[in-house]
Amino acid sequence: MLGRSRAALGRMRRRVQGQAAGVKRQRGTPPDVVGRGPLLSAPGLALGSVVIVRDEAPYLEEWLAYHLGLGVQHFLVYDNGSRDEIQDVIEPWLNHGLLTLLHWPLPGGQIDAYSHALRFFGPSFEWLLFVDVDEFVVPLVDDDMPTLLARWPEAADIRMPRVDFGFSGQRQPPAQLSIEAYTEVADVFGRDPAKPPRVKTVLRPGSVSAMGIHTASVPEAPLSASGQPLPGATIGAACHEFVQVNHYYTRSFEEFEAKRVRGSATGRIDRPALAFNLPALRIDRSALRFLERTQQTIERLRSLEPSPYHYGSQLALEQFPHFNDLGLFAEFAIANVVAEEPQPRREPRRRLPNRYPGAGFVGLISGFDHLPGRGDLSASPHLAPLLERARARLEASWATADPASRARSLRRGSLSDVAAGWQLASQDDRAEVSWTVDAAGRRRCYALGFVMTVAGATRLELELEHPADPVRRPVEVTLESAGTYAGVVEFEALPELIVAATLRIHAAGATIVHDLFVFSYG
Repeated sequence: MLGRSRAALGRMRRRVQGQAAGVKRQRGTPPDVVGRGPLLSAPGLALGSVVIVRDEAPYLEEWLAYHLGLGVQHFLVYDNGSRDEIQDVIEPWLNHGLLTLLHWPLPGGQIDAYSHALRFFGPSFEWLLFVDVDEFVVPLVDDDMPTLLARWPEAADIRMPRVDFGFSGQRQPPAQLSIEAYTEVADVFGRDPAKPPRVKTVLRPGSVSAMGIHTASVPEAPLSASGQPLPGATIGAACHEFVQVNHYYTRSFEEFEAKRVRGSATGRIDRPALAFNLPALRIDRSALRFLERTQQTIERLRSLEPSPYHYGSQLALEQFPHFNDLGLFAEFAIANVVAEEPQPRREPRRRLPNRYPGAGFVGLISGFDHLPGRGDLSASPHLAPLLERARARLEASWATADPASRARSLRRGSLSDVAAGWQLASQDDRAEVSWTVDAAGRRRCYALGFVMTVAGATRLELELEHPADPVRRPVEVTLESAGTYAGVVEFEALPELIVAATLRIHAAGATIVHDLFVFSYG
């Protein structure tokens, strides 16, 4: 028994040492996360926002869309016992990775929520914004918050002046957005005008020790975990000409009366009544220049499926840990095609290294005896059944399934039709294939499949045309050396709004395209 235990320990030790010495990864893991923890090594988010809410569902969508348009990348929403339809409002924001919802039932738990956000989420952000749902940050000079924050590289916290707005003649909830309906600045708190305005804070989490309702506590000389000095300045009056926080404290008279008895996350319940004819101190339309951006953001989020095929489709992280099941099953399909398997199989006869860093698979298949010809992969019995395992409710829609139409499209893109497939002449180092995306069924993702033989380094660029954003960064696939490659690569960018796509092939030498197809799923 002792001998067997020692032998088992020896095997375990050798296995651990072998994994440390070489590269060993879980099947389907994209190469860009091999050998390192993606959550530990990936870049974080530039700007997040922390908010605590109670029965604020009617106002959340505008507030979220407005600040997303200003550059906030993720929202930390602490729900302080809401009994309204908050879940319906935030569902697409939550499922597409733009929002984290935390149930926070503590009475008067605002300070605790802020402390929790700093401690548990602070390291993920360069900046955190702390404002309420009735408060909107308004850059007065810059077009977004990242540009605004870049003005003070030495800042640990920036204390933005708050401007209070009254009823603006609205007795009942208006049809317009708040930033459009309320433009009258009013003295809703009876404050001494000689005193400085109240402020709200945006801060660097690593540079502060605590956060109150309005301001943060900054150590005298903040240091990082490794002992390096951090920005430690507090920016007060110096920011007042560049930014303000519009505080729509009352909204309409009817809404304010309901708000008075609803209570707040600070624990304060009593709010004094205000006369409807509260005089206006001045008219302030500073937020209106962001109105169109806010409306477009609302429309864009409403256009998304509430439940995407995977969490975080809009998450602004360069890396997010996920199991690359599309790549895994595409590898199985490709391996079985080149092995000339007659029937679909759950497992391939051999494994192929994945050379693609994102979601999908690209493999060098030159070592196989059989190389796919025209349509061999897209028309094979292996692809659809295996990809169906990768994505539930797969509905393949082959954009170029007909070989004749595929040849016509390629000829329009300056590719010539030859017996072995479609060939890019060596004297022409670029070819284009364009097609219209079929939006029927509001598919949530598209994938590009190909088999091609290249004589040298080749780059594929897939560019998506989007009516609201015509300039988009192409999805790139790099084939580094000569050989025959097969791949299925995922791309998505609000696919239900994409109207067309263009594939560009940049080749250092002759390229033969054996198979080229696009399908949608999800």
